[in-house]
Amino acid sequence: MVRNSFCMDTPLFFALLVILCIGSALTTLVSFILFLKARTAERGHPDETGPDHHRHHAELDRKERLYKSIHFISGFIFVVLGVLILVIISRRID
Repeated sequence: MVRNSFCMDTPLFFALLVILCIGSALTTLVSFILFLKARTAERGHPDETGPDHHRHHAELDRKERLYKSIHFISGFIFVVLGVLILVIISRRID
């Protein structure tokens, strides 16, 4: 079997993929914890009114959306990098 000289065969590329995958996993976990923290934050009584109360709700909603989007994007990157790592490992075994 003839091997092509594609960069996926280099150990440096594999090490970089593993490092990026671990970083993505950590980002996913941290963003999920921050999302839960923002989601379970004290929002006050629903009958309260005033600009400070509405500003606090808006800030918590903004943080929720931000952390949720970071969580899903980094989770997707983690899965893609994991699949690439598995492809490289399976090619090395063959």
